Amino acid sequence: EFVGLNLWLSNNNTISGNTFDNLPGAHNSLGIVIGKSIGNNISDNVIKKTGEGISLWNSADYNLILNNIISRNYYCGISVSKSSNNKFIGNIIRYNEDYGIFIQDADSKDNNIYHNNLINIFEGAMNAMDKGTNTWDDGKYGNYWSDYKFKYPNAKKIPSKGIWDTPYEVEDGS
Repeated sequence: EFVGLNLWLSNNNTISGNTFDNLPGAHNSLGIVIGKSIGNNISDNVIKKTGEGISLWNSADYNLILNNIISRNYYCGISVSKSSNNKFIGNIIRYNEDYGIFIQDADSKDNNIYHNNLINIFEGAMNAMDKGTNTWDDGKYGNYWSDYKFKYPNAKKIPSKGIWDTPYEVEDGS
């Protein structure tokens, strides 16, 4: 398995302005891995044609994933496992084959996911075994889902609010 950048036991780093494209063994590769690390800022990167774009594993807590372009990955754009209190804001996640964002387990909690654009993905998000502790908005704004009108054909746009009257349901999410 090839990893573009591995932050393991590495705290308070800023990773910004990089391009990870078509890594060797792309189907099994990982763009950026964060494991047992806190306080990292992953922003303004382009990650495409990997197995997973950004992966948070094993107590990757209190990290900020901000304004990245994550596209054409074989499995998912962002994967979270046993990691909590992270923020995912303003990312463009598009054309991934399976999931845009995949929260893998109930041990991944109190993550905040908002202002992201999930575009043309087989399944926008999966919040496996969530106990309602991850939030998919900031209390005012949520995420953009390109399949919204298809999934909710009877939804109505609320005038001058920029939102619709039917919340987007994340599979197994709250």
